[in-house]
Amino acid sequence: MDFFLHGHGAPKHMAALDQAAEYFNDTYGGAMVNLLGLRSFGACFEAGKDLLTAEQQREDGFTVHAGAEEHSLILYLRPALVPAAIRNAAVVTATSAADLGRLTAAPDWPGYFGSPRLASAARCARVFEACAENAVGTGLKILDGFDHRSLPRFADRAVADPVTENSLAYERQVEAKQKKWLRKKGLQ
Repeated sequence: MDFFLHGHGAPKHMAALDQAAEYFNDTYGGAMVNLLGLRSFGACFEAGKDLLTAEQQREDGFTVHAGAEEHSLILYLRPALVPAAIRNAAVVTATSAADLGRLTAAPDWPGYFGSPRLASAARCARVFEACAENAVGTGLKILDGFDHRSLPRFADRAVADPVTENSLAYERQVEAKQKKWLRKKGLQ
């Protein structure tokens, strides 16, 4: 039995890793599981939110990139990479997927969502602890015979998410530009 963990939560990336494991299992008779791809794993990322007040949670809002959670990760792993100026970073609060698109269209969008100033190494430590407990617990259940294929997958739900659809729409636009350029150059 092979388990793998990674730190990237993009839905299409998760789906590709799930498919790679399924391919390996079906083609070679192996047993490989993308533990982070199991939907139950997503709950561990809620750990540490209790370190924020309700007001601070509202301030961080609906965030998918570089808010308090991702800055907490860097503060935990490599604090020297986080400048002190983070404590004065502007708040860019979204309340929904639609807000994310609106905010990124603003000419002064700083490249992140949420409130990086709320980041703390302690928050990431809680997330890592919860994720490790989840991974070990799930892995042990699978080793004891539990059929992991019966569990819902993160990617199955997230691919239908509006944030993912917006991202995919952008990727399709980029792909169209690249194909046009390749045709123009006679490379396709």
